This record gives sequence, C-alpha cells and structure tokens, in this order.
Amino acid sequence: RSPSRGLGDVYKRQDQIIKQFKYEKLSQEKTKTLAISFMEMNMLFIAKDLMDKLDESSEKCYLLSEVSLKLVECADVIYFCNQAIDLYDIKGEDKLPFLYLKMRAYQLENKKNEELRMAKQMAFYNPSYMNIKGKLKR
Repeated sequence: RSPSRGLGDVYKRQDQIIKQFKYEKLSQEKTKTLAISFMEMNMLFIAKDLMDKLDESSEKCYLLSEVSLKLVECADVIYFCNQAIDLYDIKGEDKLPFLYLKMRAYQLENKKNEELRMAKQMAFYNPSYMNIKGKLKR
C-alpha cells in the first residue's frame, strides 16, 4: 500500500467522523472531551469542527487557539487569544496560557519583536511560567 493511499484513507475516515458528529446532539462536556481527544490524536480538523459547537467562552477560545497553533494558523491563534482576553476580561496570571500561545504563534511567524513582547509580559506575571526567564536570557 502506498503512503499516499494510506493518507487518503485517513482523510476519508476523518470526513466520515465529521459527518457523524455534525448531526449528533452531544452535551457541551462530551463535545469538549471529544474535541480534546481528537486534538491529542492529531485529528485536528475534527477537533476544530467540534470546538466550533461549544458555547462561547474563554475555554473555547483557548481550545481553538491551541488547535490553530497545531495547524500553524497563526492569525487564528492570535485572534482567539485576543478575543478571550478582551471579551472575558482575563487579567493577571490568568492571561499566561493565552500569552504563551500568542508567543508561539509569533515564533512560528518569525516575528521576533512580538515574540519578545509576549515573553516579557509573561515574565511580568510569572517569571517561572514555561521557563520564560530562561528564554529571555537567550
């Protein structure tokens, strides 16, 4: 079996799973659990599709940011993080996970100044978070 054929089978299976869950009525908790499971299995499009079904919340923004980072959709990462921080009035150390995801997105885009700006904000709130102090010294 050729590698490309195997990959086609994976995409076909993902499409089938997406169609199955599109019409199934699941609780918010089950939807979130499934979305996280699919993200951990790198079935990112299924995960994102399920996340879209979640009620609006900072947690939904975080999950969408995380899956967008894995998909290297950096503009989406930044958008969802900003949306969470602004709409849900996230302050202080609670901003750290969002700042970290934004920093990673800027890193992937090779935007050093923005990456450094995020790292400094993180260090301000908690210098030991994700070993940010060590990263700033480099």
